[in-house]
Order: sequence, then structure tokens, then C-alpha cells
Amino acid sequence: MKAEDKIPRHFFLNMGKLESIHDELRDKFIEVTGMFEEYADKCLRENNWDWAQSLNAFNFLNSEGQIPPQCFYRHEGQTIFPSNKNMMVFEFASMTNMCPQWAEKCLSDMKWSWQDAEAIFKKMKIENQIPEDFFYSTNGDYDLDGPNAAADFIKKFSIRSGLTEDWARKILEDAQWNYNQARRDFAYMKDIPEDAFIP
Repeated sequence: MKAEDKIPRHFFLNMGKLESIHDELRDKFIEVTGMFEEYADKCLRENNWDWAQSLNAFNFLNSEGQIPPQCFYRHEGQTIFPSNKNMMVFEFASMTNMCPQWAEKCLSDMKWSWQDAEAIFKKMKIENQIPEDFFYSTNGDYDLDGPNAAADFIKKFSIRSGLTEDWARKILEDAQWNYNQARRDFAYMKDIPEDAFIP
């Protein structure tokens, strides 16, 4: 009998669920802290994937100035490294539902300060100063389980990222159709050709 035969099948199922939970925690921690994935992952692992404990540790170390700026792609709304603007645009577009080009313009106008861009977006949204065509269409849900699942998935990623559908497909295929992995791969890609984006 092989060693793995002695391990109950539900162990592997539970491991898969655990990895999925860790992925969600990691993505949320990146969003909240503005840290790169590897540092967000490190903080969560060192705190046994306990959200409150990880956040408390982060807040303490950050307030003491013990976290180097290079650990962040977005830090206190100010620090932004050019190679990670893709991530900021993608996350801002996801948060606001704006098309990527308008999300990028909002961030650029605010000198890549996340806090300032978010504040001006909320103010203009409340005052109805943002044209409807600045937002991507939300008419109908994407059917990610139906016969056209792949096409819908590609369309969703294309709209979110601003990439052409050919490039969206390529990144999704390279990530084995894992949306979160594709998002991270896109965020850290360098030297993306101009014709990769929707005109």
C-alpha cells in the first residue's frame, strides 16, 4: 500500500478548500495593505493565516516604519512603482466598475495617489458628474458555467483589464483559467505592447 493510500480522500478535498481560502485572504490583504503578493503572503503565513492577527501585526510594523517602501505597490496613497501601475488600474477599475482607461485617467490625474483618486471618484459619483459611458456595461451576468463559459470568462477579463480578447485568452490560458492568478500575472507583466490593449 502506498503512503498516500492511507490518507483519506477528504484530506485532499479539504486541502483544496484551504488553498482557496488562503487565496481569498491573500487577495484581500493585498487590497487592504497595498503590499506585493509575496509580502502579504509572508505576513499571513507568519500569523497562521489569522486575519485579525496579521492585520494587527501589519499596522504595528507599518506605524513603526519597519516595513520598507519596496514592499508596497501602493503605500499610504503615495508610493507607486511604475512597473505596478497595471495592478493599480486593474484594482481601481474593479472597485469602481469604471473602464480601465478611465480608471487609469483618474489615478493619473491624482498623481497615482489611491486615496485621492478614491476620494475624487466618490465625490463625483455622488454629484452625478461621471458619464455613464465611463463605466463598463453590467447588463446581464457572465455565464461562467454554461457552454460559452470560456468566451464569457475571456470577455470579463478583457473588460476588466482593458486587454484585447486575444491577450485576455493568452493570460487566462497561461494561468490555467484561474482568474485570481491571471489577475496577478497581468499586474506584474512588464513591457506589454500597446496593441495588446483595446484601442
